[in-house]
Amino acid sequence: MATSFWDSLVAAIRYRIDHCPILGTSRWLADRLRRVALLVRPSSSTPPLTKEQHPMAVISLTDSDFTSIVEDAAGIVMVDFWAPWCMPCRMVSPTIERLGEQYSGKITVAKLNVDENMAVAERFHITGIPTVAIFKDGKLVNELVGVRPEAVYRGAIESALNPAPAVKTTSSSKPAGHSITVFSTPTCPWCARLKSYLNSQQIAFKDVDVSRDEAAATEMVRRSGQMGVPQAWIDGQVVVGFDRKKIDALLGLATAGAR
Repeated sequence: MATSFWDSLVAAIRYRIDHCPILGTSRWLADRLRRVALLVRPSSSTPPLTKEQHPMAVISLTDSDFTSIVEDAAGIVMVDFWAPWCMPCRMVSPTIERLGEQYSGKITVAKLNVDENMAVAERFHITGIPTVAIFKDGKLVNELVGVRPEAVYRGAIESALNPAPAVKTTSSSKPAGHSITVFSTPTCPWCARLKSYLNSQQIAFKDVDVSRDEAAATEMVRRSGQMGVPQAWIDGQVVVGFDRKKIDALLGLATAGAR
């Protein structure tokens, strides 16, 4: 039972770190305190989950094999970013595994321990766990942070498996003929959210990966004066970041001005 006590202590320390407004602004300091929190636990730390706890043989990812298993893979890969001390992660885990069983043969389900594999977690800006990320053909297409209802995860899977086709609209529905280019990178969470939003609205767009297209990146910066992504060109108008109100207004969506 000693392990349970130390796990609870570490979880309490981490909770205070994550909810402290001062530490939250210093990733370096918070990271160092997290490392100290791990050191207070005895060497017989929480063992890895057994096969019985992973009846569907969920793949365990590491920094060294993440690219080959996820980013170089064809199809859908759902990655659960978690840590042993995280109680919400344990709440989400059965749901993720159940969905993996139900979608067996259609998607791959994997887990990555962020404490042991910080490089990938930092590259994808994982600042809170649990985070469930959906990759399609190696690209991040959706990201869900925190504990969500099963229907939300199921909807994310369905959206990745069966993306809504781009449709031509009539004068009585959404305006047609928009010229939209989205500048993004594969590891940018807000890029994934912007593209997911456009897909949910059945808006066709051109996706440009500026990490691979230097000329496009240069032109993006020249026009906006900003280096960050996502950025979007909508009918000649530049939108920096996921500015939903401006995007809705430019596209004439019904949600324009809402909230």
